[in-house]
Parts: sequence; C-alpha cells; structure tokens
Amino acid sequence: MLQNQSPRLYTMNSFSARYYNSDLSIWLSVDPLSDKYPNLSPYTYCANNPVRLVDPDGRIIGDPLKNMKVRRNSISNTFGNVRKNKDGTTRSHQGVDYYAATGTPVYSISYGIVVNMVANDSKEGYGISVTIQHLADDNTPLHDDNGNNIYSFYAHLSKINVKVGDVVYENTSIIGETGTSGNATGMTGEDQHLHFEIRTKLNCHKGLEGRLNPNDFVDSKFEIDPNNIGKVRMIQSQQEAPSQAQKNRPCD
Repeated sequence: MLQNQSPRLYTMNSFSARYYNSDLSIWLSVDPLSDKYPNLSPYTYCANNPVRLVDPDGRIIGDPLKNMKVRRNSISNTFGNVRKNKDGTTRSHQGVDYYAATGTPVYSISYGIVVNMVANDSKEGYGISVTIQHLADDNTPLHDDNGNNIYSFYAHLSKINVKVGDVVYENTSIIGETGTSGNATGMTGEDQHLHFEIRTKLNCHKGLEGRLNPNDFVDSKFEIDPNNIGKVRMIQSQQEAPSQAQKNRPCD
C-alpha cells in the first residue's frame, strides 16, 4: 500500500542560518550558535519565544559597553521625541545615551567595517566619533527590513583605536574610549555617557530621519518603568540573561 503512494514533497523555508520544515514543524539543523546557549535545545527558535523575539539571520548583536545603563535612567536619554523645549514642545533625541565614566572601552556591536571617524574635538555636536557599517557573513552590507544599510554610530569619545577601513567584530573589537567631547564637554559624574545611534544613512542631519531605535538592536534592552514616571528600566541584558534570546531582537 505504501509503495503505491506518491512521494511527499515537503516545504522548506530558509531563515538564512538554517532551514525550517513547515509541514513537520521542525528545524532541519541545529542553531549555528547553539554552543553559546547550552541551557536551550539546539533546535529551538528565539529561545522558544517567537511572539516577542525574531532571529532574521542567526547572528549575534552585542552591546557597545560591557555594563549598560541609560544615563540617569531617564526616558529623555532614550530614542525618539523624548525631550522638551522651554516652550513645552517636544524635540527628538537621535540615539541612546548610555552612562559611562570617561575612559570606558567602547565595542563594536557586530561584525563590520569602519567607514567614518572624527578624531578632533570641536567642542560641539557629536565631538570625537566613529561610524561602522555592518556586514553579513559573506561581507555584503547588512540591511534593515526596508533594504537600507545598517550603521552604528558612537559619539562623545575621548579616544579612537581604529581607522577607516578597519574590520571590527562584535564585543571583541575595542573601537575607542568614552569621553566628554562635543556638546558633552564639561559633563561629570552620572552625566558622562556614550551617545549611540543606529543609522540607515552614513551621514544624518537633525531629527530622526535615517535613524532607527538602538533598543531594537543591542543585547541590553530597556523599557519605560511603570512605577517611576519619566524613568526606564532594563528588561534584558547579556549579564543577567545568558541565553539564546540574546542574539534576537524584539519585534516592532
């Protein structure tokens, strides 16, 4: 009876890092980074939480600092129209300010190449900065959902350890050190910080055009603190949750 049945053709969906058989509801190979997450089955996806997490290409995205904290835990130091002018109108903040004492090592969040740097402190704007274009494993540009290139931008530095054309790697390449350059000049104590952006353009102007929310890309993520108006709190970090979820970013 079975010998007379036509062979079954199964549907396989490519998730870049591996294939998924939607008929059998199984992965056809293990997660390529499963050795980094021994507490989870190598056949799981998004730490068994696909409603909240996605994993578009199987790669890890890290943090620009080893210890992540939003400056003063203030929502005004996160991304978006989160700041106010004196007349009460809102204005945008193009990235996230992560607290870091001057001299703290800064890391590339992912594999890429240094495409721009400003080594002289003008005492205004972003000051000393580095821009990295991120790449896929085959060295083609990494894109967002709309096909735009992905760049990470690191500002208010005190020192740069790389040059244009250097290849950098996630959480291993120290690209520089934090500082108080640019319009962060004179900041002390808890106001010292790394200004960090995710961009879809090499050069951006004022406003949010050409920028994405860094919270959707880095490992350590923050949310509005429901118990503290105007503040944020950490919801996921590499240090607190060493699991497969670290390499996934939340759905919009």
